[in-house]
Amino acid sequence: MAYTVEKTVKNDLCINCGICKTVCKFDAIKMIRNEYGEVNPVIDIEKCKNCGQCLKYCPQEKEKLISIAKDLSKMEFPHRHGLEDSKYYLAWDKNTSQRLKCCSGGAVTKLASYLMSQGKIDGMIHTQRLWGKRGDLHYGTRFSTSIEEINENVSSTYQAVDFSEVLSKLEKGKTYFMTGTPCVIRGIKNLLNSNKDFSEIKIITCALICSHNVNSTFADFLTEANKLSDNDLWQVDMRAKDETMPDANNFKNYVYTKEETLMNKNRFQSGWTQFWRFYYFAMHSCLYCPDFWGADADISVKDAWGKWASEDAKGQSILVIRNNEVLNDFFNCGLEYEELDYETMKDHQKPTPVYKQTNAIYKFTQKPYSNKNRKSRFLRYYINSRCSKFLYKHFGFKVTYLIMKTINAVTWLLEKI
Repeated sequence: MAYTVEKTVKNDLCINCGICKTVCKFDAIKMIRNEYGEVNPVIDIEKCKNCGQCLKYCPQEKEKLISIAKDLSKMEFPHRHGLEDSKYYLAWDKNTSQRLKCCSGGAVTKLASYLMSQGKIDGMIHTQRLWGKRGDLHYGTRFSTSIEEINENVSSTYQAVDFSEVLSKLEKGKTYFMTGTPCVIRGIKNLLNSNKDFSEIKIITCALICSHNVNSTFADFLTEANKLSDNDLWQVDMRAKDETMPDANNFKNYVYTKEETLMNKNRFQSGWTQFWRFYYFAMHSCLYCPDFWGADADISVKDAWGKWASEDAKGQSILVIRNNEVLNDFFNCGLEYEELDYETMKDHQKPTPVYKQTNAIYKFTQKPYSNKNRKSRFLRYYINSRCSKFLYKHFGFKVTYLIMKTINAVTWLLEKI
């Protein structure tokens, strides 16, 4: 299996995207959930022809990531890669109720709805919340074909998801709008550019700028930390908003059944912020990701943190637009917006792109405990990601919660040495 996507899985770099399954012509790949709640490709050796296509189109293949990291290391300002030759905007939906349903300013939902209304796209590929209990997947992918479906299925997804099923529905000669993390979008762009089966399909790509993603047990851990019942099927909205928030930083974690609300708590009070910032249940592949800004996407979007979050409690979006056709649609879709200049954007949220892009090369060329990787917090995240998954799987919530507190303290001290 030297030329299959099994290499990515063995290197613990799989992001669960399902692109490998999509390109396999022999139906030799199934996406199967592992013991840690991560959906990995599993190869049927009886069907596999060892053609190498799955590895060729895998966005997380190790040598590809190393190549990106090397290219970044040659740049003067690696953390700004993905911002060059772009337009930048602060944007938000005029419709307050719709904006409150979205995690930030609702700009992407508004743009996608406009494209659908104008007949410029035939569908949208995005994510949705799923009904389930602890141990189930809490988010999945969907294919929306109407404005109503797009507006009803806004979701900020805190779980790596499998796109293979929705990608199989795409038709030649049609145009789609797709949102996904930078790694997934990188894989999609590769498909569009070099796979003949996708050569007649157009996808407008929107990268969701992110620090990292987690597996499905992150939501399970959060509900146990807040002592929530698991008797009925529930959904979790990690980025809920309402009129009571003092500012956009104080978003809420909303867990609910079909009959009642189980939790609607400020993220600083639920434990969410600590678990997230310390990389509990983080996908191991995210630790090595060299792309914060989604450099390959037609458009990238993120929350407007900092002064903007303090000034507008309903949330706003920052968009990085690289495609002139998309830019024209952005102007016409009915959003409120302000143009931002490069000086404002070049060092925006600087610690995260420095961690992901500037320091990418050290993660591949030095040991996790090297001075560079200790000081950058890579070692802390590396340990926390692995330990939280192992402990929760084998010892449950209480033991994991207590031991992880000690591990956090130890890894913090290691950064100071």
